[in-house]
Amino acid sequence: MKTGCFKYLSKNKLKGCISISLLSSGNEQIKYEYKALVPNYKDFKLLKEKKISEAQFIENFKNNLSSLNAEVVYSDLKSLVQGEEPILMTDGNKTNFCHRHLVAEWFFDEISLEIDEVTVGKVIRSEGYMKKINNPTLF
Repeated sequence: MKTGCFKYLSKNKLKGCISISLLSSGNEQIKYEYKALVPNYKDFKLLKEKKISEAQFIENFKNNLSSLNAEVVYSDLKSLVQGEEPILMTDGNKTNFCHRHLVAEWFFDEISLEIDEVTVGKVIRSEGYMKKINNPTLF
């Protein structure tokens, strides 16, 4: 499984895209949505308005995720895309805070599922952010 942002779709033809965003992407490549992984609208709005901190948003979102079974969710996602690799898509870009990184962390914590970022590859995720893993060279 992978994650990505809607912006990737302008340059790439991707199959298996599943929106976990509050808003529609408006892109024909997004054929599926999985609302259980979408943040609460009120929390999202309060975060955007800076009325709650990222830490409070994370706590609330993780509480919502705790009511889900990661194995069941993963099975649902694979069933949606019928043999394609599921790609969880949001509108947040790769350098800003985004709940898709929290979802990826949750999958790893719950079922040890490592999730790459589309077009980036392996990443380190922490508290809603991601960083590309730069492989050190010998020279």
